Amino acid sequence: MVKDAIKSRWIAMRNARNVNPQLLYDYAIHCGDSKLTAQEFSAGLQFQDINAMIDTVDHELELTILYDKNGQFIKVVK
Repeated sequence: MVKDAIKSRWIAMRNARNVNPQLLYDYAIHCGDSKLTAQEFSAGLQFQDINAMIDTVDHELELTILYDKNGQFIKVVK
């Protein structure tokens, strides 16, 4: 149930082309079994490749991503 709610929010975030750090944290806690506090997670984000994290979550949520001919993100197509 939680994963479905996060998936819906994730799709909306991706299609809005905005990164929501709180949603990344929610995913890590509810779907990734992270034990980090929000502050620890936030501090660690600055050292991570956000694009790689997004790509990983897209695949874990089994999303279909539409790209243009240059490989640029267009939108998530459930």
